[in-house]
Amino acid sequence: MCLAMPSRFSPQPLASTWFGETDVTSPLSQKLSKKLNKPVILSLNILDQHAVPHVEQALFNHIKNNPQHY
Repeated sequence: MCLAMPSRFSPQPLASTWFGETDVTSPLSQKLSKKLNKPVILSLNILDQHAVPHVEQALFNHIKNNPQHY
């Protein structure tokens, strides 16, 4: 589980991992926070690392097609 939030001092959002793997959740939470310009708490449980790009793409497509929900 990771928290990312926009920073006034850097174009890259700040991220802090509470527990779990950081190699997927931290970068993805930062991308989401940057896109939404909001704090993001992300928990992700994907066993197949090859599926992560597909999940990320589907999530960004959903955000693009449904901005009213974000």
